[in-house]
Amino acid sequence: MELIASTADIPEGELIESRAGDKEILIGCVDGQYFALEDVCPHAWVRFGFAQLDKTTLTCPWHGLQFNVLTGECLSWEGMPEITTFPLTIEDGQIFLNDPESKDEGS
Repeated sequence: MELIASTADIPEGELIESRAGDKEILIGCVDGQYFALEDVCPHAWVRFGFAQLDKTTLTCPWHGLQFNVLTGECLSWEGMPEITTFPLTIEDGQIFLNDPESKDEGS
């Protein structure tokens, strides 16, 4: 497990940038559920940058594709690859990435 953030650093409905190993990641919180995802859009292979988060929907600022941040599923283009999500462990207000090479739903 790798410490990536503190829950105090992530306001509800916001995203922060972090790094895990060689991966740029985004960490957020929606309805009290923390999530982590790779900061790259599978459509154009660019970072999400100033992506908009609306509840569980992340909108890529480059072409408007929408993804579910909890599952990685693309909501706006059938057949588009999912974004990579990572399993988390929360302990004593600290957020740990379980395995940066794993693809799974955050918890």
